[in-house]
Amino acid sequence: MSNREPEYLPRHEADALAKSSAEALRVAIENHEAVHDAERRGRDKAEINIERRLEGMNEFRAQLDRQAANFVTKGFLAAAIIAAVTITGIVVSIVSNIIRTITT
Repeated sequence: MSNREPEYLPRHEADALAKSSAEALRVAIENHEAVHDAERRGRDKAEINIERRLEGMNEFRAQLDRQAANFVTKGFLAAAIIAAVTITGIVVSIVSNIIRTITT
């Protein structure tokens, strides 16, 4: 065991050390809060960007739905072609009869 007295800082040095420690702690807390604020701002910006992207995707889907509503089905197109061919055949027959009637 040592008979030496514990060493103490003079009062003014102890006060200065306490003030610098308190200042360092305050700065560390401010820096920590600044990091969290930056994280919050980044998260908020990311949420806004995601919302915009989702709105854009929904607009695109709606546009595709509108376009698809105007598409012609294969069945309808086939029926229209058959009808056009039939009508053309009828018209050709009528015109042929008229020409035959006129020329005879």
